[in-house]
Amino acid sequence: MIPEPSKDQIETQDQANPSEPPTPKGAPAETGPIALFQNKTFQKLFKAGVACAVLLFLAITIYRVYGELRNNEQLISSSRIRLGYLAAGIALTIVALIPAAVVWMRVLKAFGQSFPLLPALDAYYLGHAGKYVPGKAMVLVLRVGKLQPYGVSIKPAILSVFVETLTGVGTAAILGVLFLLFVDVPSWLKWSLLATVPVSIIVLSPHFFRLGLFALAKSKIGKIPKSLSSAFTWSFMLKTCFGMSIGWLLQGTVGWLIILCLNDSPDMISLSVWGTAVSAVCLGAVAGFLSMLPGGAVARDLVVAWLLAPILTQPVALLFALFLRIANLSGEGISIAAVHISKRLFASPPKSRKTARDT
Repeated sequence: MIPEPSKDQIETQDQANPSEPPTPKGAPAETGPIALFQNKTFQKLFKAGVACAVLLFLAITIYRVYGELRNNEQLISSSRIRLGYLAAGIALTIVALIPAAVVWMRVLKAFGQSFPLLPALDAYYLGHAGKYVPGKAMVLVLRVGKLQPYGVSIKPAILSVFVETLTGVGTAAILGVLFLLFVDVPSWLKWSLLATVPVSIIVLSPHFFRLGLFALAKSKIGKIPKSLSSAFTWSFMLKTCFGMSIGWLLQGTVGWLIILCLNDSPDMISLSVWGTAVSAVCLGAVAGFLSMLPGGAVARDLVVAWLLAPILTQPVALLFALFLRIANLSGEGISIAAVHISKRLFASPPKSRKTARDT
């Protein structure tokens, strides 16, 4: 029979390991990618990697634009490219990101979470860089990991990202199909896609959205607290979808500015062309999301170029997709940098590094 250690022996063992604080009984250990992201060294390395990834995507896009310009000199002259519209598109991209950021923070508050403004904005904008990682899972890690030190619980934070993403894709699909009526595409395609709008509206309703989202969340993060289900009401869903729709209309207007950047014809200044740009941007974003490729590469560009072919020549339509990516990447990069610097200058650090637990 093995003797039990005496009280003096236990105290001696505790003193021999002063750097390891006692773990509360029943408390789960911090593991996985979120815990890794809380490591300061990893944060610095990851931020450097994110900056390099965004710059790399921007450099590749500019290189492709330059190549297209050289290969189509007979169709496109540099004098027709009006950089003022490109600059306006970048500025409007920064504005177009705001509605989705507001929606995401409103969702977090609806789930009973409280947080300071600048750290939340920092988490949201930095999360956009996660789009350039295959599978897009890094968006979850970035946003949740950045807000955990401020007391935001894991499961509501992850669920809020699902809500923001799925309502964003859903509203983009609906707007893209409705504005497709302005585009010169086969009638069967218009009516086929238009028939999916009622289905999309039903899916975005509180009941079906709650069922589908909770099933997805359960497979990813385990059981969701029942208290969160009360947040899914018609008012909640309508406000969320309305905010996302404002963002997509602004993104579509960015696309229209890129058209004006590449084509100086007076015919481009019309509601029909604006509606075509909105449809191309929205449906291109949906295609990019469904492709699961980093940044929606290729899939988004092909859809955008195809939808704009009726009003732009094929080389110019491809250039549109490339210039649109320049505007989006530049706007996102400026937003990430501006919010991150503001957070470092004006936001107070979290009082405790302890993370909130789900009850």
